[in-house]
Amino acid sequence: MGLFAVVTFTTFILMSYVSLLALLLKVWHRQTRNNIVGKEAGCSVTIIIPTRNEEQSIVSCLTLIFSNKFPEHLLQVIVVDDHSSDDTRLLVEKKFSGKLTCLSLPEGVFGKKQAITLGVDYAQNDIILLTDADTQAGPLWIQSHVSEYSHPGIYAVTGSVFPMSGDTVMGRFQFLDYLSVMAATAFGFRYNLFWLANGANMSFRKEIFKNVSGYYGNEHMASGDDVFLFKKIRKASPNSIVFVHHEDIMVKTAFETTWTGFLQQRKRWATKTVAYANNTLFTFQGIVCIAVVYPFLMMVLSAFGGAKLLLTGLLFLCIKLVADFYFLKKMETSIHCSGAMKNFLISTFLHAIYMFCAFWWTFFPSPYHWKSRRVNS
Repeated sequence: MGLFAVVTFTTFILMSYVSLLALLLKVWHRQTRNNIVGKEAGCSVTIIIPTRNEEQSIVSCLTLIFSNKFPEHLLQVIVVDDHSSDDTRLLVEKKFSGKLTCLSLPEGVFGKKQAITLGVDYAQNDIILLTDADTQAGPLWIQSHVSEYSHPGIYAVTGSVFPMSGDTVMGRFQFLDYLSVMAATAFGFRYNLFWLANGANMSFRKEIFKNVSGYYGNEHMASGDDVFLFKKIRKASPNSIVFVHHEDIMVKTAFETTWTGFLQQRKRWATKTVAYANNTLFTFQGIVCIAVVYPFLMMVLSAFGGAKLLLTGLLFLCIKLVADFYFLKKMETSIHCSGAMKNFLISTFLHAIYMFCAFWWTFFPSPYHWKSRRVNS
């Protein structure tokens, strides 16, 4: 490949990546806040929380939910225990007796999708709100979701999710990664290109869950309780799903505290990609992957192609770092947080390694461990 071809290709990739970041920011800042203060509750809702070995977080999660500014007579809370080996169920029944329903999956049945399905069967209300047991929701979280269903054509809603603040390299890295994922989620919804979701902050109508047969057809996959369901809902009813970001609907989730736990979590996420992603999402991810790998590839090839390739790679990397810093700083500021950029360069290096691993796990899945279980992909 001649120098002109290298420069042309490099310029194309760089411009595509920078333009994509600019578009992500533009879409993110256009997210509008619905004024829910003062609105009537409108309708009742059932919250389902699937749990497994969550004794460290389940009490605080439920305490915040019951502290929501939402009428208790319109609220049903169901905790579904997935064969916990700790005191999760004991704590729930002791601390919240009479305030919720605590179910257990029967022997031989396990997994988050099965737990949610059981909860839906017991739900008394049409609006189903899901979160995880290691999350923290704000006081207007429930009403924020319910208010979206004032339009009869809305069948599902997903909101933004960010890790709780962690003053560590690992915590900051995961926070920056979530910033990118949330921006991509908003972008996909805005232009009807792809539909990401996070099971820690999503809701849907029981009616549509039953109409699309829930998780039937992908129940064999341990992950994907969010995106698979949204894919089926959109197929049955286009334009019926919305992504919403504002402070009241945002949920904070626990971040992984060990690199082993983080890699196992992301391996679990990656194994579902091929099953739900469309060509547009693959293209989006492809642009990002190429931009991450390209400068390092140029540096390696410089051993054979000379200093010009090395300089090309270094120039590409410098421009990309400036663009990434601006993008992530703007995203961080938009949600009124600070501190995550402290390890920006380290996070950038870790992200390059993670992107390679995610690509490998997507196309070459293998077993992983999650919640003290070995899961075959």
